[in-house]
Amino acid sequence: MIELAGDRTVRYWNPAAERIFGWSAADVLGRPNPIVPDDEWDDHVARTSTLLAEGGEIDAVRRRLRSDGEPVDVRIHCTPLVGSDGMVVIAEDVTDRVRAEEQLRKTQEMHLRVIENIGDVISLIDRQGNVVFSSIGDALGGRLTSDEEPGWFGLRLHPDDLPAAEQRIAAAFAGADPELLQVRIRHDDGSWRIFEGLATCLRDERDTPEFVLSVARDVTERSRLEFDLAQAQRLEAVGRLSAGIAHDFNNLLTAISGYAQLSLGWLGDGEPDTTRALKQIADATDRGARLVQQLLAFSRQQFLQPSLLDLNAVVGRLRELLERVLGEHVVLRFELGEDVPAVWADNGQIEQAILNLALNSRDAMPGGGVLTIRTGAAELEAGSYAVVSVEDDGEGMDDETRSHIFEPFFTTKSVGKGTGLGLASVYGMTQQSGGLIEVESEPGRGSTFRIFLPTAPGS
Repeated sequence: MIELAGDRTVRYWNPAAERIFGWSAADVLGRPNPIVPDDEWDDHVARTSTLLAEGGEIDAVRRRLRSDGEPVDVRIHCTPLVGSDGMVVIAEDVTDRVRAEEQLRKTQEMHLRVIENIGDVISLIDRQGNVVFSSIGDALGGRLTSDEEPGWFGLRLHPDDLPAAEQRIAAAFAGADPELLQVRIRHDDGSWRIFEGLATCLRDERDTPEFVLSVARDVTERSRLEFDLAQAQRLEAVGRLSAGIAHDFNNLLTAISGYAQLSLGWLGDGEPDTTRALKQIADATDRGARLVQQLLAFSRQQFLQPSLLDLNAVVGRLRELLERVLGEHVVLRFELGEDVPAVWADNGQIEQAILNLALNSRDAMPGGGVLTIRTGAAELEAGSYAVVSVEDDGEGMDDETRSHIFEPFFTTKSVGKGTGLGLASVYGMTQQSGGLIEVESEPGRGSTFRIFLPTAPGS
């Protein structure tokens, strides 16, 4: 306990004050209060003046000084002395408690920073299904809005995934082992992001289920890559099967064509009907051979004759042919880029790929439209590429159709209108040349196919 006069000099200094602050009573009696730091003296005088003038009390935690200059946190309770100009100060050393609270606050802040930067989304869900804490805001493009807290769970979760998520949370409260669950959550930009996570029950000190802890990770990109890998593996398997069939079928066609040619030579001009039939057989085997070549192109087992190619020159040589085969109802445009790098590829394959894409675009515009062929360059993670794109403003495709277009014999055309090998062979030709192909398409908004070919060394 300390007693101060109205001028803030010390009147009384008990043994507890000596123990807390280090000064003996003889050192401080009659002197100004030594425990107040110089930079807080004016504030100390103002507060105590108000106390002495108006009465009341002061109850607060203050940082004060010891005799050795070290700070000490004390809880101070000040009251005026009745009938005197002074006041009584009761001081309790709370340094350890204040330090512990400060350390706890720092630890909590550190944990919060870890949660916010860990990359995974951590959420606490109560028994009513309310999300009482979540770090998911930034993962969805921004902080959650006030009308979503604490109920973003139902607002952001895809309606089709909500029952499974609620069932998993209920199972976690019931003590079930955690199981991975994938759900779709709406991003701020309107897209659906795929999250994969585990739900674990947290219990209180009485072992009563209190919250479910959900730890989830955005796996949208991983899911897309897994889908692309599965698609590529499926196409690879179909390609191997197609190659085997194509080789065997080619052997049969060779025999048929050979016997047809021999028979034509033996007949001469004496049997016109038979001669005509044999020529039909020979023509049919030629068409079959071309189908075989398309199958081999899809399966990437054609024999290549690569050379240094200028894509602008390749497209230029196709102009007349394209104008003739596309028809008058299709407006053909060329946008050839400058400084398009040369590529090392088979000229025939590249011409065939562009032609197949153009014919496919023509068929997607039965009422006419605009077909644009562009060339350019692109820098991708895998390296430098020259690009040729074929764009139409036709019917476009939905996601389901787009996922199958490179499969052999898949076609949306009516019977007799297509073999389903055009885009499959384009895919195979591109892969065999070490390139990439991508497609953008939406129903009613046309399609754009882009072929990326590695630039030739030194170009």
